[in-house]
Amino acid sequence: MGNLKKQMSIIASFSKSYRKICDDQKTAMGISQWNEVLDDWWLSLRFFFDRAFYQGRRDDLSLSFEQATLQALDQVFGQSKNSRKRSLWELYENRFLTEENWGNQRNALRKALEREYPVKGEHIKTGKKGDRIMVRSVLSFVCQKTRSRSTPLNIVGFIKDGVRDNRVPVVAKELDSIYQVGQKIYSLLIRDVVDLFKLSVHMRPEDFKYVQAVDTWVEQLANKLGFQGTKTQLAVDLTEACRRYAVDPIAFNQGAWYLAAHSFDILTDNIERIKAPK
Repeated sequence: MGNLKKQMSIIASFSKSYRKICDDQKTAMGISQWNEVLDDWWLSLRFFFDRAFYQGRRDDLSLSFEQATLQALDQVFGQSKNSRKRSLWELYENRFLTEENWGNQRNALRKALEREYPVKGEHIKTGKKGDRIMVRSVLSFVCQKTRSRSTPLNIVGFIKDGVRDNRVPVVAKELDSIYQVGQKIYSLLIRDVVDLFKLSVHMRPEDFKYVQAVDTWVEQLANKLGFQGTKTQLAVDLTEACRRYAVDPIAFNQGAWYLAAHSFDILTDNIERIKAPK
């Protein structure tokens, strides 16, 4: 079992590579520090999309779907803070964000999301039907959950406040109500908010299972380490193993995804260090 501790520590060290991806996302959002997201509900929506669009398909395809969706949203909402808030509330109050009225011919959002947009020299869709419903669902969420009619809910702030108030299970359940957001996505969101805003000190031991985002990559790596069970059970068991071996559970989860998802690149980059079997 001592070997497992070493393996998990090495995996956790790859979290540094994952955080570089987060830095690239920050640059793409046009901000210099993550606190800026807390002051802008639209940026927090971008933070959400940067994670929620990754639904088990190729990363480059998910990114293209996200970029096309952002163009569709700019077309409907405009690019100023006032026009975005005004347009969102118009959609919400006219019930165009409901399942019943989604197909209404006057629904500008649905029409925009059904078009294709130029991304990297190609015309790209905004994703599959489930992606479009997810966009509708999260926009409805930020309207329904806000405490002020003047400003939509800031999702990142919502998660941050929930962690600080020891309401992680409640936050996870609320996020799970958004269409296409399951255990993997809400754990990914909570995990990155805790990490980027240095909130681990507010996490109770039983809450760390909510930051173990278990997708296919993490599941396969966990199986290689000897862990078995459902993805929910793996989240619990990996969290317990991190506690037992004093490994940062957030760093482990970030590193596990990065290592598994980029294993071929890591292998080829280090091929000269590998000894052939005798």
